Amino acid sequence: MVFPEVEAEALAVVELPEVGSIYKEFSMAIKISETGKKAISNTISETEKTTDAEIVPVIVQTSSNYPEVTFSGSLLFMFIVSFIYLLISKFPNTYLLLTIQFFAIITGNWLINISPELKIKLCSKRTISEKVYKRALQAFYEHGLGNTENQVGVLIFVSLLEKKIEIVTDEFLKDKLSQAYLDQLVSQIITEFKEDHIVEGLIKGIKTLGQELTKIAPATKQKNELNNDVILE
Repeated sequence: MVFPEVEAEALAVVELPEVGSIYKEFSMAIKISETGKKAISNTISETEKTTDAEIVPVIVQTSSNYPEVTFSGSLLFMFIVSFIYLLISKFPNTYLLLTIQFFAIITGNWLINISPELKIKLCSKRTISEKVYKRALQAFYEHGLGNTENQVGVLIFVSLLEKKIEIVTDEFLKDKLSQAYLDQLVSQIITEFKEDHIVEGLIKGIKTLGQELTKIAPATKQKNELNNDVILE
C-alpha cells in the first residue's frame, strides 16, 4: 500500500490548559489481528515497567458524524437540482419545484451519509481538526487518562476517516514533551503506516515514547493504573 507524502510539521489544533496535543495526517485503513493486538499490549506492558506514565492507543473509525455538513450538503444539492430544473424548464411549476426540492434534500442527505469520504471533502480543514481534537480529548477522559495518580496519561489517537493521528498528554507531561519531539514521534509512526506496517508503527511509537517518559517520569510504583490493550472503536 502506497501513501502520499505527509506534511512535515505537526499542528496544534486547539489549545486547552489541561492537556497538550499535536496531530499529523496520513492516508490508510487499519486492520489489526489478534496477534497484533497482543504484541501492542505486551509492548505497552514492558514500556510501563520503566515509567509511571500510562500509555493508551485508541483507534476510531471517525471522530464525528458531521451533522452540520450533512445538512449544508443536502441544501447545496437541492440548490443545484433546483437550478438545473429552472434552467431547462420553459414554464417552471411552483409545486413541481417544491416537490423536486423536497426529494433533492432527501437524496442529498442519503448520498452524503453513504459516502463518508464525500462528507469529509465538504468539511473545512479547521472543522475536521477541531472534531478530531474534541474526539481525542473525549477518549482521553473516557479511558481514564485524565485520572492517573501523577497526571502522566498519554493518548495515541488515530482517526481513520479523517486520516489523522493526535497525541494528547496530561498536565504533568504537556510542557515536558516538546512539539518537536512529538513531531518526530508521530512521523515515525506514520512512516511505518505508509508501508502498511500498522502494528509495527504503533509498537515503535510506544517504545520511542517510553524512552522519553522514562526520563521524565521514571517508575516509582508497581501499580498498573490502566488497561494495556489497544482500543478499537
